[in-house]
Amino acid sequence: MTDHTTLTEFLLARIAEDEAIAWRMTSAPYWNIDTPDKASFIHFLDYDRILAECEAKRRIVERHHVREVSPSCAECGGYTATADSVSGIVHHGYAIPWPCPTLKFLVLPYADHPSYRPEWAL
Repeated sequence: MTDHTTLTEFLLARIAEDEAIAWRMTSAPYWNIDTPDKASFIHFLDYDRILAECEAKRRIVERHHVREVSPSCAECGGYTATADSVSGIVHHGYAIPWPCPTLKFLVLPYADHPSYRPEWAL
């Protein structure tokens, strides 16, 4: 079984790293290609977009991480309603196994990170 917290923590840490690099680059007084942080982000020109992306990713992770001990994603799961002759409506839930595809898509860019785990692959 996958450790739910580990993937969430991994994603939030990578997002924080991306965000920190973008913040450092917005405040840099000059462009120095030899700086590792800048070299890794040279293809990005809009740092505000990077920061907005980091915030959006963080919100997605927060919505999809498991809030209760459960083998499924509460955000991706849903309910179907069926009529019960005794009590009226009964909800039968269905669940998307955790980690859900949403988090697996978010973790794709970090597949070469040393802490990435194979079970997070799609």
